[in-house]
Amino acid sequence: MNARTLLGRKAMRGSLDVRKRAGSAFNAPICVYDASEKLGIPVWFKGGGSFGGMYSKTNNAILVPSLRPAPRQVFTCAHELGHWYFNHGTKLDEYEDGVACRQKDEEESLADLFAGHLLMPLTATSHAFKTRNINPNQCTEIEFYRVSCQLGVGYTTLLHQMNRTHNAISSSTFERLNKHSPKSIRESLLTALSEDPGHLVVADQWWENYPIDLQVGQVALLPPNTAINGVSVEIIHTTSPGILVQALCPGISSAESIITSWANFIRVSRKDFEGRSIYRHLEEADDE
Repeated sequence: MNARTLLGRKAMRGSLDVRKRAGSAFNAPICVYDASEKLGIPVWFKGGGSFGGMYSKTNNAILVPSLRPAPRQVFTCAHELGHWYFNHGTKLDEYEDGVACRQKDEEESLADLFAGHLLMPLTATSHAFKTRNINPNQCTEIEFYRVSCQLGVGYTTLLHQMNRTHNAISSSTFERLNKHSPKSIRESLLTALSEDPGHLVVADQWWENYPIDLQVGQVALLPPNTAINGVSVEIIHTTSPGILVQALCPGISSAESIITSWANFIRVSRKDFEGRSIYRHLEEADDE
């Protein structure tokens, strides 16, 4: 057995232990920020041009860049949680033009593998496709994008995890789906909008027991005939795929189908939020 395989198995065992200790089901998405807090590891969002993420062993805390795309933030937090779990020393990641500056040593590779297994374990990815009655080797790019949204990871990140790590999709499927970018998928779904919003969460009726997270200004496509309760989001367009909503202000709203039993919560945080993760959805005080 080669070193990469041994490292992968170590990462997978660690990720399952973390899910168990955090009380997260093995076949469901995990909110890595909430899980970290449950484990006693505070998560702080911090700004900075080249800041890419940090685990501080001295302060027993994780720092996540506030100026990165949401899927990148999620993976960064999971990566830094891996450093905590395997008792690595303080780790600081820096980026220049979106590219990591530090070479990948064994500890970095282990943390990456851990993050992949924590966020996208085979049990969770398989369950996501099975509940939708979809064969991942025969799915469309939009169906695959929906699953990546529910898991909170990037479209391409999930493609690599299912192809290289889980061997759950063939090379030909990988190549077919990899021809589509997240931007092109958003454009095909949001023909009613004049410009690309840069981030789109697509939630369907199989997205259950896990909140929909947005930042102010971001949009989500919800199932048709969905009603919104709350002021943190508003419906901005009704399209054939569903109801398009936009996040207006920090807070928590609920979404509920008018004709089915589907319902969920939508949590909204400030754009480029800086501060501790447990406060990211607090409503802003009215100073008037």
